[in-house]
Amino acid sequence: MNNLATLQQYHVAYTKLEDIESGLKHTEARKRFNKVHRFLTEQQEAVTSLTEQLAAKSAKLNDMQATVAEVEHDYALEISDFEIMETDEECTSEEVMYSRQSMEKLLSRIKTLSKELMDTLTWIDRAAHELADAKQKGRASMGEYTALRTECEEERKAAMPAIEAAKKDLLAIEAVLPRELSTRYKSIRRKFANPMVTIENNQCGGCKMQLPSVVIRKVCQQNELVICENCGRILYDSAVAE
Repeated sequence: MNNLATLQQYHVAYTKLEDIESGLKHTEARKRFNKVHRFLTEQQEAVTSLTEQLAAKSAKLNDMQATVAEVEHDYALEISDFEIMETDEECTSEEVMYSRQSMEKLLSRIKTLSKELMDTLTWIDRAAHELADAKQKGRASMGEYTALRTECEEERKAAMPAIEAAKKDLLAIEAVLPRELSTRYKSIRRKFANPMVTIENNQCGGCKMQLPSVVIRKVCQQNELVICENCGRILYDSAVAE
């Protein structure tokens, strides 16, 4: 058996092993597991994000409360000064007007800060509920997640004899295949799920590019490795492969 025929056997064995592995990734249990896993990840990310945002908002809330207290204190002092001015005959109308304007500005500032404070409190309350909801959803999904993970592990355990047998066959062929061919094959397989293709209607079975007659003859002769110049896949003759 020549090296190209051995490479074709290697391709078949490699594909068989990947088909088994791929099958395990697409069982109903695995699909449900992946879905639940994604959901749990989303809830965990939401918990982390909300926790960080709540910490930042709470710190901001403390600063705002301190600012409101300071402005209210200044407002109270300004009112006290204004009341004194109203009974002080030495105070000018300009001083009284300035004090009144100062009170109005402080009052406006208090109203603005109070609204921001209430908005922040409302956001914190809503975020706290969202955080509790995300945690509850995560806890509720853990049972299903654990059960599905166990089911997937059991499926893989059941498939291990077939996997080990396929690996053994693959290694046996690889042992007699020149290293440069197996290395080249693996390199191409990293780019294409099917690195070896037959000629179909004088075209590459992978990219469908029309092949020159000289290339087709080389493939049929099976004396050397023939690569599609367009896509880089390995070409082989289906008649010889059969």
